[in-house]
Amino acid sequence: MSAQTTGAAVMPRALPRWRRLAVWATLAVFAALWLGGVASAWLGVQRNDAGQLASLFLLTAGLVVLLGERTGRGVLLLACVALLGFAVEAAGVRFGVPFGRYVYTDALRPQILGVPVVMGPAWMVLVAFASDAVGGLRLRGRKAVLFAALLTTATDLV
Repeated sequence: MSAQTTGAAVMPRALPRWRRLAVWATLAVFAALWLGGVASAWLGVQRNDAGQLASLFLLTAGLVVLLGERTGRGVLLLACVALLGFAVEAAGVRFGVPFGRYVYTDALRPQILGVPVVMGPAWMVLVAFASDAVGGLRLRGRKAVLFAALLTTATDLV
């Protein structure tokens, strides 16, 4: 990885052109899905394909995060978060651990082990958001972990 050194930090090389284009294209799809979802909610429109669109929305959000990650290590860590998040959801559905017993409706498809596949990318987006927030606030150690956990939980509850 090539880097430029500034007075305070090391800045990674910009994304390759194809990745920048892919990020912008994916962001355009994400924005269209978001605007459509907001408009549908405001107008009280009920769609038969709402679950499919919600799944596509979550998958697109995850793709934006992955495409925007600048390092191979970051992509690997995000993939691990997605897999771990999915495993935690599967444990919750099957064993009621760690969040208690719950089930998913059939709205989000496809599902594996009773968990929508898009739950992995959803975890990845939440953790990336919390990580960026912690970095922006320059929190370290236990404060960073506590803040990220609280922010992730609060965002998930909304």
